[in-house]
Amino acid sequence: MDQLRLSVGPPEEINSVPEELRCKRSDGKQWRCSALSMPDKTVCEKHYIQAKKRAANSALRASLKKARRMAQEEEEEEVIGARVNGFVGTGLNLGSISSARRFGEKFNRMGPIASSVVVNRENKETGSKSAFLMNGIGANNCIINGDGREFGENGIGPGPVPEDNSLKVCGVPDRPTELICHQCQEDARGLLCTSCNKKSYCTNCISKWYPEIPLDEIKNVCPACRGICNCQICLQGDNLVKAKVQEMGGIEKLKYLHRLLVYVLPVVKHIYASQCFEIGVEAKMQGSKVDIPRAKIDPDQQILCDFCKVPIFDYHRHCTDCSYDLCLACSRDIRDASKTVHEPKETCANSICFSELFPSWKASRSGTIPCGPHMSGGCGMSELILRRILKINWISKLAKNTEEMVYGCQVLEQMDPSCGTGEPVSSPYYALWDEVKQEGVSRFSKYWEKGVPVVVRHSFEMPLASSWDPLTIWRGVKETIDEEMDDSLVVKTMDCESQSEVEIELAEFLRGYSERNMLQRGGLTCQILRLTGWPSAAILEEFLVCQRPEFLVNFPLIDFIHSKWGVINLPSKLPHDSSMPEMGPGLSVSYGNSVTNLQVNMCDVVFMLMHTTGLHQQKETSTSNNHEFEGSKSINGSKIDSFSIELERENLVGAVWDVLRREDVPKLNEFLRVHCQEIGPTHQSRAVEQLVYDGAIFLDEEMKVLLKNEYGIQPWSIIQQIGDAVFIPAGCAFQVRNIQSSVQLKLEFLLPESVQEAARIAQEIRCLPNDHHAKLNMLEVEKICLYAASSAIREIQKISLDPNLNLDNKFKDRNLTQAVSENLARVSSNKLQVVS
Repeated sequence: MDQLRLSVGPPEEINSVPEELRCKRSDGKQWRCSALSMPDKTVCEKHYIQAKKRAANSALRASLKKARRMAQEEEEEEVIGARVNGFVGTGLNLGSISSARRFGEKFNRMGPIASSVVVNRENKETGSKSAFLMNGIGANNCIINGDGREFGENGIGPGPVPEDNSLKVCGVPDRPTELICHQCQEDARGLLCTSCNKKSYCTNCISKWYPEIPLDEIKNVCPACRGICNCQICLQGDNLVKAKVQEMGGIEKLKYLHRLLVYVLPVVKHIYASQCFEIGVEAKMQGSKVDIPRAKIDPDQQILCDFCKVPIFDYHRHCTDCSYDLCLACSRDIRDASKTVHEPKETCANSICFSELFPSWKASRSGTIPCGPHMSGGCGMSELILRRILKINWISKLAKNTEEMVYGCQVLEQMDPSCGTGEPVSSPYYALWDEVKQEGVSRFSKYWEKGVPVVVRHSFEMPLASSWDPLTIWRGVKETIDEEMDDSLVVKTMDCESQSEVEIELAEFLRGYSERNMLQRGGLTCQILRLTGWPSAAILEEFLVCQRPEFLVNFPLIDFIHSKWGVINLPSKLPHDSSMPEMGPGLSVSYGNSVTNLQVNMCDVVFMLMHTTGLHQQKETSTSNNHEFEGSKSINGSKIDSFSIELERENLVGAVWDVLRREDVPKLNEFLRVHCQEIGPTHQSRAVEQLVYDGAIFLDEEMKVLLKNEYGIQPWSIIQQIGDAVFIPAGCAFQVRNIQSSVQLKLEFLLPESVQEAARIAQEIRCLPNDHHAKLNMLEVEKICLYAASSAIREIQKISLDPNLNLDNKFKDRNLTQAVSENLARVSSNKLQVVS
């Protein structure tokens, strides 16, 4: 196999269309469209239509935005025109002022800043004047920072620099900028940071926004230098989380990256072995020189297997006649089904039985596979050729480098004696947020490796929960996107009693969140609804950055699980243009007594309870809720660890979780198979293995008793209060019963310890029906592992070149392997050449 030569230039990349008639569309690097251009055009018909659509959509958005801006400016000119003219006299662009004022009102939420007062800046040499708002917005739509620097329009990038040095920030004349509070931008003598010697913070802002940091520590390192400043300038983008990750020490980050490589190495080696087998099959057909043509697709495009409908990330079988594509997993199952009774079969647990579905579809003795029959969407004629998507030999080199890094750059870790044993864990791991901040992810990962849920308690102060009322969120969302939004927007909710989809106006649903308890006490009945997917992940992420930055940056373990900057969150290593289901944040708003049915996720997930209606109705509803909650405890038979009866009376409990171990899921499937009659006739036609992926079953108390008596399985019971974050590992079955109306914030991620389980679930989902929703949201675990390994190797090389780190005491082999050492030497040489 090592003697095979792979040709770099596949035949299909040689174009037959003359150069002057070929479409000009390209990615600016290597790829270029091979289609024939239209008459009198420089591009083909496909790309011409795409360009027209983009231009039309762009023009429409621009015209709508301009119309809204002009209407708002006309209204504001009438209101503030006289006052502005009174301050600055003639020559002021009122459009700039009104635009700046709207921008200031959007971002000015930190501190008592008056956004309507205008002050003058006068050039002493020329006598010219210009206007600035008290909130730091200049007349040219520039934001003025506390140290006198300007930021460009919308606060992004540097703005114009004044020619004179007489800039009076925030209307404070002739004062050193160090005396101006960086937080509120007011004239106040604060603590000057000795670390940067630029920014200072007044005592009022320190006590209001950073009460947990002692004054002497703020004087040594200010919040801006710590990366936790929540002023209007520092809150641009998700720089807080990014800065938090960048503060991590080199040795510490190296340990996490090495641990990541340890867990993804088996997946990378499995991918490489599968590709080597397919190359061997091609060698029997083509000889020693194997040509593997490359598919011509854009980076954001995706190829699906035409049989199982799962994404294909690299090698696959392809029909040159009908363009039928077959993934390597289906190819393996077809070959296995084609073996005779005398040949050993390698049937895995998660395989498709082609011998029953298509008995005539068989592979040859050499391993070649014909195109699928007409019933499967193929032509049934040509032999399927091997085709690739990624660069040739990229995975083979990656597998080699990953293995060298794992075994040659092995970090010495101190094992935690309380978690280092192989004994099973009898309960979830509970920790306070202060403990997590001190311990980091070390103890967390020990439990995570065993598939044990983790509960981080008291992640934020209770008074802050009031800002997560759904109506407050809705107002904040409208402010964030800065657009007029119709309150009559119709959303789709789930009726938890009938398990049916219900359409309802968003405003009506949000009112019902708080009014439902009052209706019930009045003897009236109403639907039990649950709303997920609102707002969209992109809008919610922007809302968190702009409106709730303190929650985002202080979310437990956010520097490890963040969707973009998480150090060990594998999906964060994917290229930005990669086609992958969105793993952004999500909200779940539920009416009281609603449920989330039994389900299994192929990724890790955390839910934080942000709000309950009990915050406003503690005295009125504590008796009824406690009565219902006590009943559920006695039936479930589980003990509560550290939850007190006093907290129950305060009505802070929002949800009760049932979580099953990964190893108990097969027994759960057997239980569902035996008791399919009790489950209901609507589920009898479904395969038992897919019931946990349907999300249509809720185990009531009677069924949980049967599960324990017949199979010895008892779910872990987790009682979630406001501020508690419940981390659920991939592969654990779980269900949730809400005690009262509540708001949950959800984050999805994938840690290295869950990679093997996620890969197993991916193969399990591959065997589900093609129209199953689980396939639509399927993670490409193998693709994620490849890019995560590549990213980790680059980071390790970068850290290893840092002369400030003493790595001799941290590694078993300082020089790694010889191949890696030579690679590092080449990088060092290139770096020196660039510097010189």
